[in-house]
Amino acid sequence: MGGGSYITVSGSGGGGGSGSGGPNNTTSLQDITNNLTTPCFSSVFNSLNTGGLKNEITNIFRNTFNVTDLINYTVQEAATLSDNTICAQTRPQINKTSTTPTVTFYNITTTLNDSKLKTASKEYIAETMFHEILHGYLEVNTNLKTEMEQHCEMIESYVYCEITALQELFPNLSTHDATCLILGGFSQIQEYDQTTLNTLLSNYGLTLNDVVNTNNSYESGSKGTHC
Repeated sequence: MGGGSYITVSGSGGGGGSGSGGPNNTTSLQDITNNLTTPCFSSVFNSLNTGGLKNEITNIFRNTFNVTDLINYTVQEAATLSDNTICAQTRPQINKTSTTPTVTFYNITTTLNDSKLKTASKEYIAETMFHEILHGYLEVNTNLKTEMEQHCEMIESYVYCEITALQELFPNLSTHDATCLILGGFSQIQEYDQTTLNTLLSNYGLTLNDVVNTNNSYESGSKGTHC
């Protein structure tokens, strides 16, 4: 994975909920740069681009349309993040050139937090990456710019496809654990919107303790696939 391979951020959205199915426009991602130095992180990330994967997350990330390069995606890691309570962050940089002022170019960078992920299972690392890829996708393909807006869209349209993606990579991962890992990424909703949180948990037949305890087990590496 690296400069020159054509990988497209597009797709039909998919997933559970009653959402519209995702954005309609198609945007080409020509360059993916893997700057990860931890072998386990890099291995999980590279698995997104293997030919056999057919899930929606992989399709969003990898579909080829061979059109103009508008987005560059970089994944990297840092010893700590400015908010060291989170496992990763995704930042977009938007550029317009004087020669093509009507065209917007995006550089999307995801930074993994070494201090939070160094003992985590591969399942937890993979879900962290899926979550951040969706943030980058929504940043480019929608008008949803805040973390809360994007998390609400993920809940509405992408939970099912994330479950499918995780279980394709890890066939022994239960639906319960996959769902808990996904819901554990919506910290903004847990903190600021208890009504949505309670509805979400009820829809999936889970409790907050289910979500927290499952995430703790996979984050600590006491459960799941070891690196």
